[in-house]
Order: sequence, then structure tokens, then C-alpha cells
Amino acid sequence: MKEKILIEMREELKSAKRDNEQYNRDAARLKELKKDEKVQEYLKLVSHYGKDDIEAHQFDEKDTIDTIYYYAMRKIHKESTNGIYVYLGTYRYIDLSEYDDGVDELVRREDKRAYKREYLNLEQREIVSVSIEECDDFETENIILYLSDDEEYYKNDAKDNAKRIQMEFATIAIKESQERAVKQMIKRYGNRKLGEY
Repeated sequence: MKEKILIEMREELKSAKRDNEQYNRDAARLKELKKDEKVQEYLKLVSHYGKDDIEAHQFDEKDTIDTIYYYAMRKIHKESTNGIYVYLGTYRYIDLSEYDDGVDELVRREDKRAYKREYLNLEQREIVSVSIEECDDFETENIILYLSDDEEYYKNDAKDNAKRIQMEFATIAIKESQERAVKQMIKRYGNRKLGEY
């Protein structure tokens, strides 16, 4: 073996010993630091978030309530709701041909050709379809909110706004009380006359 290689091997051994000594000093210091309450708190936070560099962020209460309510709706059964529905529209069925499926067309509320009305329960995700024959009973047994008396509204915005009203209801119920939320929804939307639509 050449002297040059032997010298390199000795240097590598010295370097490895220095690295090991430094490692042992660091291990001892780490043990010492782990006894410090602030270091323990730091390590717990790093472990919880999976990183050691986190930034504060703005809490968005509206989005949080929307998310909480959206997932909670799966647990709410129809029998345990307040029976408040948002009117979404009245529909008639149009048979396109013997080869194509028919379609539902939005019509005026009192249209004699109508076969169903749609409603969204404020406390559930599903849209409820009620046959025209059963609408009077359904509307008598429940509280119906009419968001507009404008025909165009039901063609374009009803479902989106009904979901917005659900979140408005949830916000009031969570932050104040369910009773207050019910009263507010009835006050804002329940007494509105639907007019001819």
C-alpha cells in the first residue's frame, strides 16, 4: 500500500472519530435539552404539525361553519328537523319523443300541467320532490320559505340561494340558538307572498 493511501485512511479514521465525538456531544445535549419544558413543547408541536416552520393563518368562521354543517347534515334525519323547506320551483314533464327521455321544465307555480314541486329542507342535503296532488298537505304540515316572487329567480338562482340560506340558518343556530334561527328564517323568507309564480 502506498503511503499516500495510508495517510488518507488515517485522516478518514480521525474524521470518523471526530464525527462520533460530536454525535455523542449532540446526543448528550439533546438529552439535557429534552428536560426543558419549552423544548418539550416545541418538539410536541413539531410532531403534531409534521414540520417546524408553521405560519399563523386567519380563521375563516364562515367556511368552518359551512363545512361543519355540511357534514353534520348526514346525521340529521327528516323526523328530527324543524320542517322548514325552501321552495325551489314547480315542474311539468315534457315527453320529447318515444326514443328520448323526457325533461322537467320549470313552470309557474299554479300551472295546471305541473306534476311536482321541489323543496330543499334547511337541515338536509337532498332535494324533496312532492307530487302536485300532495303539495297542499306538504305545505300545510311544513314551513315553506319563498326566496323570491320572480320567475327568473327560480330558473337561475334558486338552488344556489337555497344552499346559502341553509348556511345562514346553520350560522344562526350554531352561534345563537336553533329557536332563533327558525324565527329568523320565517321572518326573512316565510311570510313572503309568492304572487302568481
